Amino acid sequence: MLTDFFIGNLDVIYFIYGFAFLLLGIFLLWQYRFIEKSEYKLLKILWLLAFFGITHGIREFINMFEVVRGRTGFLIILTDAFLFISLLFLFLFGYHLINIKKKKPGIWFPSTILILFFTVQTYIKVNNLEYHVPWEISARYLLGFPGAILSAIGFILYYQSESEKLSKIKVKKYFIYAALFFGIYGILGGMIVPRSNFFPASMINVTWFNSLFGIPVQIFRTIFAVGIVWSIGHIMNIFNVEETSRRRRDEEKIRDQAALLDKAQDAIIVQDLENHIIYWNKSALRLYGFTEQEAIGKNISAILYTEESPALIEARKRVNEEGEWTGELHQVTKAGKKIIVESRWTLVHDSEGRPKSILIINTNVTEKKEFLKDIAEHKNIEEALRMFEIALEEAPDGVRILDMKGNIIYSNKATEKIFGFSSGELKGKHVSEISDDQTFSSDGIIQTIKKMGNWNGELIVKHKNGRVFPIWLSSSMIKDKNGEPVAIVAMSRDITDIKEKEKLQMQLLQADKLATIGQLASGVAHEINNPLGNVSLYAQMLLKKTEDEATRNKLNIINDEANRAAHIVKGLLDFARQSEPELVPLNINKEIDKVLNILKPQLMEIKVNTEFQYLPTIKGDPSQIGQVIINIISNSIQAITENGEILIKTSLKEDHIEINIIDNGCGIPEENLSKIFTPFYSTKKQGEGTGLGLAVIYGIIKRHNGSIYVKSEIGKGTTFTIKLPV
Repeated sequence: MLTDFFIGNLDVIYFIYGFAFLLLGIFLLWQYRFIEKSEYKLLKILWLLAFFGITHGIREFINMFEVVRGRTGFLIILTDAFLFISLLFLFLFGYHLINIKKKKPGIWFPSTILILFFTVQTYIKVNNLEYHVPWEISARYLLGFPGAILSAIGFILYYQSESEKLSKIKVKKYFIYAALFFGIYGILGGMIVPRSNFFPASMINVTWFNSLFGIPVQIFRTIFAVGIVWSIGHIMNIFNVEETSRRRRDEEKIRDQAALLDKAQDAIIVQDLENHIIYWNKSALRLYGFTEQEAIGKNISAILYTEESPALIEARKRVNEEGEWTGELHQVTKAGKKIIVESRWTLVHDSEGRPKSILIINTNVTEKKEFLKDIAEHKNIEEALRMFEIALEEAPDGVRILDMKGNIIYSNKATEKIFGFSSGELKGKHVSEISDDQTFSSDGIIQTIKKMGNWNGELIVKHKNGRVFPIWLSSSMIKDKNGEPVAIVAMSRDITDIKEKEKLQMQLLQADKLATIGQLASGVAHEINNPLGNVSLYAQMLLKKTEDEATRNKLNIINDEANRAAHIVKGLLDFARQSEPELVPLNINKEIDKVLNILKPQLMEIKVNTEFQYLPTIKGDPSQIGQVIINIISNSIQAITENGEILIKTSLKEDHIEINIIDNGCGIPEENLSKIFTPFYSTKKQGEGTGLGLAVIYGIIKRHNGSIYVKSEIGKGTTFTIKLPV
């Protein structure tokens, strides 16, 4: 009777079977789309597994259609074609997974399998078997079975080869599950074939299996297909963890480098390709007088130039053709003052190599130009020479004069500031002694100046304290009145800040990605919600139709897992929809009292002590701050086993208030402390949390310009410390 029931509901089995693999394929392709780079080589072959899932899922949907509408010759050919293609993808995935460490896996083995497949196909067809049987049996024996077994072995070997990195993510069990599910699925899907008149299909076949177990083999294939999808879904988390870590590092770099931009002495401007300003640092405000609000979005020509000068036209042409330009430009400030700047333009490209924006770094050289002009016009040569000497000493750039052998005979004050050596310490030294690459300085730069008359470029040099740093070196040869070379003048500028700024431009693309993380998370959650709703709905419908207890248990498992997944999706949406706080005057002590009243039922068996100091009101969002306190105390409640105590202390420091929430719970292992604010990281049992709670409160505190820390010791308890500005 149970067999008749399953056979009567094969259309439902095929639907679940097909849906599981189709969901696997779509999930892998969707994940693959947003992971541009990874240290894990598994990423390079996941497309094979994705196409296996999609094609095999479609094949099972066609089987479902056959059950409902009946078999036709066209449907038989179509199912065999999709079976062959899907199992070929599975075989190739397993083969490449086994050989993933090799740069170019050999093709002899897959080629032999394919030749054998068509040989067996021809042999079976010559023996006048049914038309569709040779394709299905050959595909299952020669592609499905070895492909699944290779995949099972491959997952075990891959984990072992990457165990140093993967052990930190704690996904070992999912690799084992994947290997187990693929191995069993290989037997069920590759060895249990339609009955035919040759061995082993004449003995080990679908009919034999059904009579032995009383349950169609499709039921077991479906169960292990769902297991494969589940385990692969957890394995894919390695890429999410990797991407989250990379984003966190990039965010920190952007914040640090953005601070450097505002400290730079040069005016730094970024314009789009239509000449509209998209970045304007504080030095640009000091130089031109326009605030960031006044400059952003404006056409740069409209506010800084009175006319389209030949130099400006040349700058735009050269930066578009060659990627960079350096020269002098005449500009005007907000007050109408005309200035001269030494301008350096760099073309910035996006991730696909297309021009995206132009970075402009401007140094005001107006006074320097006027000074040089005054010197040129000065009638008294001796006075001019004296003033020139003063200018050299006071010049912002380091100036050195060398003899033709490269020995330093003069250096100004700026040189001492750049290199740390006084003029007396440098005099007589060979220029290569303060270069990181001495051979290049002596054999490369000096010889080039002698041959070409000048050398300009970046150079890595050494400070007196041993630090190495980059400079921009402009050097040329000095000749006497007869045209004979007598000395070399070298002008140096420390470009450490500029190099840091250039590094920031490499992060601009990543900043664009970070700006869309919330939208992406929300979009993915909505896309997953719909199929999860359908799974739950169908499971509930089937529960109403069947009275078989075993089937109802399985359907209840499906429904519970779908609801659990929906709960995780809800957490993802909450994480994506974090909003800016609505700041109002706030008394922290009163807010903590409100939270304790709310949690009073949960705190009945826990001793709660408070030590509140007088605190001034601060600016904060009551709802969000309350959410933070509730979340931390709730975690403490869950961590406490017996004789529980929670101490909440507030205090006023110099420029901030401090909240300490201390419990005597089980504590957090030291190796987990650095991960607890990471989205989706949780130490709770499966199904008891989404891992988003602490990530959300971390974001709330950061948006309040505060900070949050945690200290913990196993067996003694945990302390959360929150600092908020006054």
